[in-house]
Amino acid sequence: MQKFISKSPKLAIFTLVALFVSIIWIVKAKPHGKRKTTNPAFAAYISAFSSNVIMRNEAFVVKLNKPIGDSASVLSNSDLFDISPSVKGKIEITDAYTISFKPEKPLPRHTEFTVKFNLAAIIKDIAADLSTFEFYTQTIQQAFEVSNTHMYATDAVNYKYVNAKGTLLSADFEEEQLIEALLTATVGKTTYKLIWQHHADGVTHDFTIDILERINTNYCLKIAYNGKAIEAKNEGVVKLDIPSLNEFKVLQVEAQNKEEQFISVFFSDPIQPNQDLAGLLRVDDMADLRFSIFNNQIKIYADAQFIGIKTVKINTGISNTIGNKLALGSVHTVTFNNELPAVNIVGKGVIMPDEGKCLFPFEATNLSAVDVSIVKIFEQNIPQFLQVNTLEGTNELRRVGQPLLKKKVLLGKN
Repeated sequence: MQKFISKSPKLAIFTLVALFVSIIWIVKAKPHGKRKTTNPAFAAYISAFSSNVIMRNEAFVVKLNKPIGDSASVLSNSDLFDISPSVKGKIEITDAYTISFKPEKPLPRHTEFTVKFNLAAIIKDIAADLSTFEFYTQTIQQAFEVSNTHMYATDAVNYKYVNAKGTLLSADFEEEQLIEALLTATVGKTTYKLIWQHHADGVTHDFTIDILERINTNYCLKIAYNGKAIEAKNEGVVKLDIPSLNEFKVLQVEAQNKEEQFISVFFSDPIQPNQDLAGLLRVDDMADLRFSIFNNQIKIYADAQFIGIKTVKINTGISNTIGNKLALGSVHTVTFNNELPAVNIVGKGVIMPDEGKCLFPFEATNLSAVDVSIVKIFEQNIPQFLQVNTLEGTNELRRVGQPLLKKKVLLGKN
């Protein structure tokens, strides 16, 4: 999704009264050099342009207030975009108002770009000081994490062969062949091939290590990662225990706290799906636990929310698919890092109302409602507003605008 910083003679500043505190990782943007101040008069011609930070596979975009007109001359104009450092690519017209420069290959990482758009080539007789529109954007420093690494049974009856799966999440878009160079899977001196599935978002990459044999003794699968190929500083090893063939035991117990809350318990063998687990798995003194069995994994759900540190007791008696019982019980501690009530505003820049309607995407955590206030900045006050603000600013709004709406919005499950 292309991100825009919006500019317009009529601005609506939206304030959501909450604090966003939850992040997966922090990626540092390159410090800005000296930048020119944008002339507010450009707002008469340009409604939006690429945001302060773009992904490596995104285009540089300018959106005009009026239709482009002669698209053929626009597409053939090699002087329309002047980008520094130099970027090879082609000009595209996304819609009647939007012109983009699509790079030929992914942009360099952690780089700041100065983009000069030849507005005079589109709008004739424009004032000389508005002939070139200059803006700035940058790519971030790459980073990644390796997560959700587990062993899975491949057959409900024959336990001899298993596979291992996991996910690599990158902070920015990355080429598939470079992602695949980040991980190495070994058992002793033997290297195993990784099978990759790359998602369309360019940042989610699932991997599988196939046909691992369970033998008469335990051994360790090591998944080493090194970010040198993508200029990332990540380096380390994930170790995964491959149990012996005749050993039925608990492998991993984890708290899951993202899309839904549950406790995940992984076993060495696939679990018999049609069995009553009541009393065999306990979480502190919580009642009304529910269980979901898939392959060698049991998910534990509760009607009440899991909060903080929880003690999981796994009792003997759980059956695998060939009828063997878990002979050794165990106790495990998991931690749910429950997030404080928060709002994450999705994207950057000013939200532009369109024909009286405005879609304002945001993510809410542990909230039943948010307070929304809308302040209109009067057209004649925009220069005064920009004296103490960027377009995203909220300083001294009372002297340049007036409140249009203050409302509590209830957030239901749907």
